[in-house]
Amino acid sequence: MVRARVGHFVEAQILKAIGVNYIDESEAIALVDEDNFINKNKFRCPFFCGYENLGEALSRVREGAAMTAEVVFCV
Repeated sequence: MVRARVGHFVEAQILKAIGVNYIDESEAIALVDEDNFINKNKFRCPFFCGYENLGEALSRVREGAAMTAEVVFCV
């Protein structure tokens, strides 16, 4: 599993091309851009995405995420 920054679809295309098994569109390595998540339906490689509530989880699945996991932020 390799992380790609949120919204950086070219990174995801490169990762897919080199044959990674999962892509994590991670909010841990970039600020979240709520309007520009990667359209995961265009990729055959499964995506793993975090969420903070059920609505966000359903949104990531609708975008094409294969798996989701709850994200807990410590401040």
